[in-house]
Amino acid sequence: MRRKVVVAFSDALGDTIAWMPYIEQYRETTGYDVTIHTKLGFLFTKSYPKLHFSDNVKVKKTGIYFNIGWGLDDRHKTMPLQEVACKAFNIPYKEIRPKVDIPKKLRKRKKKYVCIATHSTSQSKYWNNPNGWQTVVDYLNDKGYDVIDIDRYKDYLYNTIPKNVIDKTGDIKLKERIKDIAGAEMFIGLGSGLSWLAWAIGTPVIMISGFSAPYTEFDCHRIDAPKDKCKHCFNKFNFDKEDLVWCPSDKKKELFECTKYIQPEDVVKAIEDITH
Repeated sequence: MRRKVVVAFSDALGDTIAWMPYIEQYRETTGYDVTIHTKLGFLFTKSYPKLHFSDNVKVKKTGIYFNIGWGLDDRHKTMPLQEVACKAFNIPYKEIRPKVDIPKKLRKRKKKYVCIATHSTSQSKYWNNPNGWQTVVDYLNDKGYDVIDIDRYKDYLYNTIPKNVIDKTGDIKLKERIKDIAGAEMFIGLGSGLSWLAWAIGTPVIMISGFSAPYTEFDCHRIDAPKDKCKHCFNKFNFDKEDLVWCPSDKKKELFECTKYIQPEDVVKAIEDITH
């Protein structure tokens, strides 16, 4: 009888996507029977057919049990998130693009389009340049692209989505979001679960983030904070996820300067790199 392993996740989209290829590698290496406790199993059943998925909260903790939740340890501060997974399973680290189930029928639109997501769970993760998103949207519109905003909320914290976008905000099923992202020319977002989802789908990703160091997430078109600005607080301090306006910057410095000084021209250059 094969040894049973249970891997239990929080509901974090990015973490779940990031870890999936290494859970599969662990299963292949050990030959164990692996069950993953997650509400997001529907994203992976076809891509990882030999893994078992369960959203049963009372799943039995038999055999080997991994609890992958917030505060697992502090290793995420000094290494890529996917390397943390490799350390947990004691396998060599190499960045692997995760796989998610992509519907055969995607969105059909007359014009090429770009998906964006401007909101996050903390103000420190936002692109805090007040003209940033609107400048990028206007540039894409001028180039003939539709811009589709796929945030959950139209307004959140002190932020609202840009003008001149196709508003597809709302509590929409992830399977529908996958259809939107898979048909897009690119995805532009923050250090968020939707960026991880777009990367897994294979859509080019532009990530705007001074909140975390570039090694934290995955290899993409990364727009980091200017060299002379306070940045990468996620990797230096204990992030308080309950404080929606958390910023550990010294009082002599500006709040959220890590993204406030990221210029829209830098994002436009990344767009041009993808489209040319």
